[in-house]
Amino acid sequence: MQVHPREIILDEQIHRVMTLRDVPQIQYPGIINRLLTLRDFPFDLVVGFKQASPDGVLNKLKRSEVMQQNLQKGRGRNYQAEEQQGILSETIQSLVRGDMKVFEMSFAVRYGASSEEDLASYESELRQEIHQMGEAKELREEFSYPEIFISTLPGCSHLNYRTLPPTTPHVVALLPVYQNSSGSSRPVALFKNRTDELVGIDPFDSRLSAYNGVIFGPT
Repeated sequence: MQVHPREIILDEQIHRVMTLRDVPQIQYPGIINRLLTLRDFPFDLVVGFKQASPDGVLNKLKRSEVMQQNLQKGRGRNYQAEEQQGILSETIQSLVRGDMKVFEMSFAVRYGASSEEDLASYESELRQEIHQMGEAKELREEFSYPEIFISTLPGCSHLNYRTLPPTTPHVVALLPVYQNSSGSSRPVALFKNRTDELVGIDPFDSRLSAYNGVIFGPT
């Protein structure tokens, strides 16, 4: 293994790692579906999380709330500051009541290629997909310290020191627990989905809400 400032060369492949710089601004279930269905090149997604003490996050949120309140005291009405203060206040109350929990979470994508040209193309596509994850911001890691790369290997995610302090909604949205349906267990026909996987079709499956029809259309 050769360690360079921007990449690691292993088995004649140039490897890089991209992590999240901050939690996404928008959260919803399935936020990483586009990334999970990316099949143009191989990559590994490594997610680790554990519950953390809410004290540090609460203090940080309260400081941010004070800053937003100070912004509102300026000249004119600051609608953005008012919206941010409302979100912060709601989050603080949810943490105090125990409706939400705070976590330490790492999120890393390891990708590689045999040439710099392919690697640059893969990196550009990954950045685009990550930006689609609720306006998430990515960071391509430098390898002055190789722990980030090692943390993407099986059983080593705890070595990733680039952790985020997400709350419950963020963790639920970022966990890769989504999977495309494989269709009927007793199909009468097989089709391919967008990720080139086979899907079993039985138009008369009693589990379907409209089990007596199938719809065809252009994509």
